[in-house]
Amino acid sequence: MPAGEYKIPVCQTRVPTRQAEVGDSVDRRLLEILCCPSTRQPLFPLQSRELEAINRTIATGSLRRADGSTQAEPIREGLLTRDRKLLYRIDDGIPVLLADESISSMQITDFPA
Repeated sequence: MPAGEYKIPVCQTRVPTRQAEVGDSVDRRLLEILCCPSTRQPLFPLQSRELEAINRTIATGSLRRADGSTQAEPIREGLLTRDRKLLYRIDDGIPVLLADESISSMQITDFPA
């Protein structure tokens, strides 16, 4: 791959998409082909109760991204891996699918099961 190019990870197997309760700014067709850049798992929209738990943890200043930086801004929309371990924020309708910017749900004590 030439320098400066980035290959978008594409999910090979897909399970039924759960309905989002929030946002829907990401095109459904795009969501069907995107996957986690680290695990290659399908991604699903975060639901409102999940976002609330995430934003409560952000408000305490204790939520860290994979690169160690603090997630300071509340998340309005995001995507969650099938195993519910990693999440990615969506900024202005654009999924931020960078492994270093992922957030482990294990940090969120009241994250819905």
